[in-house]
Amino acid sequence: YDGVGPEGFQVVGNGNNYGTFSYADLPLTLGPLQGDGVTNYEFGVFDLNDPDCGDSYLLGPVDCDGCGIGGLTMEILEITANGYIVWIDLEQYDPNNLGFDLFLGDDLIGFFSYNDLPIELELPCFPDNFIVLTACANDQPDCCTSLEVELPPCSDGCQIFGLTATPTECNNDQQFFVELDFDFVNVGNMGFSVIGNGNDYGDFEYADLPILLGPFTADGTTVLEFIVKDNAHPDCSNFIELGPVNCGEDCVIGQIFAQFVEITGDGVKFEVEFGHENTGSGFAVFVDGELYETFSYDHNPFFLVLPCSNTGYVAFLTICDQDHPDCCNGIDLEVPPCGDACDIFDLVVEVGDCHDDGTYTLFLNFGYSNPGNDFFEVFYQGELIDFFPLNELPLVIEHFPGVNSGIDEITVCINDQPNCCETVEFEAPNCEQGDVWPGDANSDNIADNFDLLNVGIGFGTEGPSRSNVSIGWQAWPADNWPQMFNENDVNYKHADCNGNGLINTADLGAILENYGLTHGPVAPYVPPPATDNDPPLFVNLPNGTDIIVGEPFTAPIVLGTENLPVDDIYGLAFTLEFDPEVIDPNSIDVQFAPSWLGVDQINMITLSREFANEGRIDVALSRTDQNNVSGFGPIAAFIGIIDDVLGKVEVKISVTRCKAIMFDETQIPLQKPMESVIVTDTHEPAIASQIRLYPNPTNDWLFFSLPVDLQIDELKVIDVDGRVLRTMVQPGHAISLRGLPSAVYWLQLRIDGQIVHKKVVKF
Repeated sequence: YDGVGPEGFQVVGNGNNYGTFSYADLPLTLGPLQGDGVTNYEFGVFDLNDPDCGDSYLLGPVDCDGCGIGGLTMEILEITANGYIVWIDLEQYDPNNLGFDLFLGDDLIGFFSYNDLPIELELPCFPDNFIVLTACANDQPDCCTSLEVELPPCSDGCQIFGLTATPTECNNDQQFFVELDFDFVNVGNMGFSVIGNGNDYGDFEYADLPILLGPFTADGTTVLEFIVKDNAHPDCSNFIELGPVNCGEDCVIGQIFAQFVEITGDGVKFEVEFGHENTGSGFAVFVDGELYETFSYDHNPFFLVLPCSNTGYVAFLTICDQDHPDCCNGIDLEVPPCGDACDIFDLVVEVGDCHDDGTYTLFLNFGYSNPGNDFFEVFYQGELIDFFPLNELPLVIEHFPGVNSGIDEITVCINDQPNCCETVEFEAPNCEQGDVWPGDANSDNIADNFDLLNVGIGFGTEGPSRSNVSIGWQAWPADNWPQMFNENDVNYKHADCNGNGLINTADLGAILENYGLTHGPVAPYVPPPATDNDPPLFVNLPNGTDIIVGEPFTAPIVLGTENLPVDDIYGLAFTLEFDPEVIDPNSIDVQFAPSWLGVDQINMITLSREFANEGRIDVALSRTDQNNVSGFGPIAAFIGIIDDVLGKVEVKISVTRCKAIMFDETQIPLQKPMESVIVTDTHEPAIASQIRLYPNPTNDWLFFSLPVDLQIDELKVIDVDGRVLRTMVQPGHAISLRGLPSAVYWLQLRIDGQIVHKKVVKF
């Protein structure tokens, strides 16, 4: 370097800003960079005082693995309604290696010698037309190269695909040409035409590809479009866009200078100036990744106003050219603290009486400093309720639209100062006693297993029936009953879910019908803390050696032990969680045998709701005779089937979201230890791991990959209920599942006297 400025220099490249440096720091070490054997790395160096003083260097691909395989390519030779015929080639490989393994996704296609390159393959159709091919050097699973390909749709018809539009170097008249190329199959014999931007570029023969179009003027703003149509099949077309192209040097946003100006009522003011070359019509300013504003270059320098803070902070300022979105630069901007920044403090609220419309009165007050405004705003659940004068504090909001019970929160902000806010949470009253939502027996805004507990407490109680006994999920007017639940002062009429005037087993139907539906915010349930001296609730799994893969197992759900029994319990609700990849979701069930807690349909009601694919079952049990009981031991049973297992697997069932109560609704703390066992599948032969299916999931054809010395003697397609749907003798290396409904199936393969099971998903 020579004649450089005192501020140092900047290094950029590949869309990255590597930073600013002093010339005294040379030589520099940059990185780490990805040595993937593919990426070219560009480095541009610019003097900070003179952005016109710079140079650049292009570093070719660096292969840190050094395994010598790369440049995987694929060429489509033919497309039919049933699949593709393609050529696969490698640009780089180690000739001393025997060959390579080729994978389609995670499935092995086969082993190939480098001497066979290029290889011709047949590929099936794919639902999303997107595949990943991977070639790995033989016996070197970490030495691979991959290729992502978006395939054209399977079709016997004409197709034009893989368009590329490459600009040439500019000439002395600031003009350039475009080289247009593409792939095609099943086209006509009349050639093709190219149009775009209102121009007809003419007719061409496919044998002339690639073709050269132009010249075009490089104004740095125009986006060129090229539409290619087969002349014999006008519906056979494709298009590509190019640009804008600038015949000058590359766009550069130079060093950014930000000078603090002053602190105003609007925030901290900076004057920002930057150098630029070969830029477009304007630039965009971003602060911490969010768009601040756009300007024309006539507004350089410009003023930037950032929010005030009492402590100060660092913001990242980025400037990008609007016509070249990769042409950017950025700096860290230290925003000083504002001694007189707006502040809200000591926000307090008090709730008042409920109103007939379900709202309630809210009293609100807070302190503030440096508001810069005479008004403040009140937000509830992100929505503005209204704005009020500061001189009206303390404020009374007569009809606050809060939840019907649980925890509410509000946010108060000084008007037009989004960074001058304060939020407070408070306990809301229950103001919706006039409405019943069928299934929400405890009036907590959701129908779920907790509601069974209220039905159990009020079981057998009679009161006024509703005028409409529908269990549709909406608010139904209902007269209050004389009785109230102790928790949250909920009226008994909410437990009369079907509205017939009697709380009994029939009300469970409304809970199940509307299960999981909500009519307002649902507060998370927080159980009372448990200690080692509290009784446990757990699933007592069998020994791993007693569980047989593919056959049902039963695990008691145990409440309390001999050393830690439960005293005076009336009901409980909880959730069981399991791994649906281990336990077959279609096999799970919960059964309620007579136990020390009660007898179902005699002095107890029960509920279980399965969310099998999520690995969750909601369960609830409650007595119905208004008497607590004490004891320990099994209260129900979990039934399931271990799914297809390779080797060992850990089976775990945990208890979550557990609420246990006495008749007076006092909550009982319970431990929730998680049980787990190791299950080993001893039934699958060793060859099972060598057999692969692809694609899986599939909507039609399914292909098999297995060792060359083996063949499938017999294949059976079996549904999850164990029914044999199809039987095939020596099916070869592919079968069609066409005609079968979308579902999960098992394939039973008989190979060389051994039985192998594989799961497949048909969609």
